[in-house]
Amino acid sequence: MKGKKMILATVALTLAAGFAFGMAGCSGGATSNAKKIKSEEVTEEQWNAIFGLDQTDSEDDGTLEDCKMEATVTYDSQTYQNGVLLDVTNVIEWEIIIDGGKDYVKSKSWQKGKYGEITIDDENPETIVYSEKSEKNGVPVYYQYTQNAAFGWEKDVALGMAGQTAYETFFDILSVALQYDMYVYSEDANGYVVKQDLKGQGPVFKFKDGKLVGIYMQMENFEDGHEVVTCDLVITYGDQTVNLPTEFTDNTTEAEEI
Repeated sequence: MKGKKMILATVALTLAAGFAFGMAGCSGGATSNAKKIKSEEVTEEQWNAIFGLDQTDSEDDGTLEDCKMEATVTYDSQTYQNGVLLDVTNVIEWEIIIDGGKDYVKSKSWQKGKYGEITIDDENPETIVYSEKSEKNGVPVYYQYTQNAAFGWEKDVALGMAGQTAYETFFDILSVALQYDMYVYSEDANGYVVKQDLKGQGPVFKFKDGKLVGIYMQMENFEDGHEVVTCDLVITYGDQTVNLPTEFTDNTTEAEEI
């Protein structure tokens, strides 16, 4: 697992860039829904299938189907810049629904804080992206639906599914390795933790019925002031429906002919 400062820096840069895929269900700071989940124990084979580490089965590629993900990444920081206190909270919010070859991502990010006496509150508009997977001449083709400035829908060719991309980016923020033998089940943490994480500031993975249902992590750093990163992801499975936009501007024909 990468160092604490690397994770804090990754989160700070992601938030500062106005990360396009958000996490949903948060209206005022970090949630702790995943922290409350008590994990079941899993075998190495289950673990590898969940995270796409089993290369013997092409279907065990770590992708998710028919599920809903709700997550929040919160970065709280009290640091001094040029002798002035910068006290700020940045939040990224996601809601992701995956329905087979269709998905939906609702995102939002916001900032609340002060630089001395100067208020630096800011909020990025909520965005919604739909994706669908098709096949052309035996090759997977991906499409993405986004809204333009007039709130009309536009359909374009995409590189992949927005929901899966957001899910993978959450792991990029965590900056962790996923080998089974690096983790141990902790009764105190109600989940799987890194064996060397004696201070309890690494990720805690939660499983149920052989599936990943939650990840929780909270890290603190006092080196340059006080920084706290809280990551919370909850996944529920089954009974998910994504209804793609029915009226849209189709921009795919020209792109598909290239």
